[in-house]
Amino acid sequence: MYQSFFSYNITRPYPFRWFTIVAVIGGIIATALVSLLNVVATGYELHAISSDNPNSTLTPSWFDKLPSFIVNTGGSCQATTIPLQTRLYTNNTALPYTLHSVWTLDGKGQQKLQGSLVYNNQPLQSCNISDDSVSIDITVGSRTGGQMAMLPVGATITTEVICAIDDPLGRTYFKIMGLYDPVPPPSEEGNTFLAQNATSKASLYWGQALMRLYWASVMQEFYNANVNLADPWHNGVVHLIRNSTQTVATTDEVTGVDFFHNSCFFNKLNATGIAYQMTPCLLYSVTALSNSSFMPNIWESINILGKASYFTVLADLGRSNDSGPNMLADPSLLANLSQNVTNVNRTLASKFRWGLPPFDQVVFDPSQAAASNLGVSPAVLATNYMCQVRQLKTPGALFISVLVADLVLLQALWMIYKLIVDTFWISQRPEMRCCEGCASDVQALVPLNSEDSRSRSYSDISHQEDSEPRYGSSRLGEHLD
Repeated sequence: MYQSFFSYNITRPYPFRWFTIVAVIGGIIATALVSLLNVVATGYELHAISSDNPNSTLTPSWFDKLPSFIVNTGGSCQATTIPLQTRLYTNNTALPYTLHSVWTLDGKGQQKLQGSLVYNNQPLQSCNISDDSVSIDITVGSRTGGQMAMLPVGATITTEVICAIDDPLGRTYFKIMGLYDPVPPPSEEGNTFLAQNATSKASLYWGQALMRLYWASVMQEFYNANVNLADPWHNGVVHLIRNSTQTVATTDEVTGVDFFHNSCFFNKLNATGIAYQMTPCLLYSVTALSNSSFMPNIWESINILGKASYFTVLADLGRSNDSGPNMLADPSLLANLSQNVTNVNRTLASKFRWGLPPFDQVVFDPSQAAASNLGVSPAVLATNYMCQVRQLKTPGALFISVLVADLVLLQALWMIYKLIVDTFWISQRPEMRCCEGCASDVQALVPLNSEDSRSRSYSDISHQEDSEPRYGSSRLGEHLD
């Protein structure tokens, strides 16, 4: 008979009643658990998405508690690289900022400049206005025709801010320039306070309202002071510098008239209409300037505009009371800051009301329910991140991948189950190592084999006798002869 290279085993049923029950029930449970395990391990794949909030994109789930050798498709977000001169917003979306410079400190405390800011949604830390100054750059003649058609005078408010972020390698510092101009030139983006909300962002709402109102008031006072002059002021810049060397401001300081002292320069055109004649302010106190003959009506509005800008920037960058009370986050301080709103609205001419957003035009009342909505929330830079997130495979691909993995693992579990039974039950009972049917077949074959042996012996003897020479006959013949 032909014998193949491959072979098969003779099998027999297990002689245990519990074997089938354990195999069926255990198989169902094992199939469910193995299928769930395979869905977790092989049923997901990574997909790239763009997200502006990696924290919510990578929300922790029960997947993250499983061992890494089981779940190999963990989500992740890459840090974004922000080049210099990039325009930015925070998550509070109040003012636009331009990234000016980035640096770290070496072991000797020396600045090490960087070409870009590597950012991964870290909260902004220790944001402070540089030299505590707010600059108001007022201009008339250099404005575009469109700007002049809207308002005869304009100004840009600039705040220079230094912030820090922390990462595993240490602290990184960066300088940003905040800009505010409600009537910007066409070449500039004028999108400010993108998400105004008097309830969820009450502090920034009041900051924007006060900035816009007092910006218009300053423009009107500058216009009124120069419109009838034979030799008017052409432009000027006012630097409002905090009038204190203390790191943390007090309530009395922020509510005082002389919270800032001024450093200002105003210019006139000479007879040629080209060159400027610069004239600095000789007085630095807001109180002194208000009592002087040099545009006395403008300084109170400049002071309130400076305060509104100062505290709006701090609120936008998430700075609340750690460096002093924020007037936009405290009901009583906000009432102090807005105490002259009614009078300013009453005296503001119609030509300076262009684009003025509607708001209550009354003093903030700290006893109202709206006072509870004031507050400053932590700030992060608003940018997009490239993230990889887990996503379930398509039904067809999921079925095939889970089926293949199930077959492999269930086959392994079946072999382990049989090995345990064979080792601890079958091998301990010698009578179970023999097949009853095979033994009976062997016993049936034994007589046959004996009879065949005897037959072979008799035939061999007969054959031997036949082959031997019959000497008796030969001798008889010889005698006869």
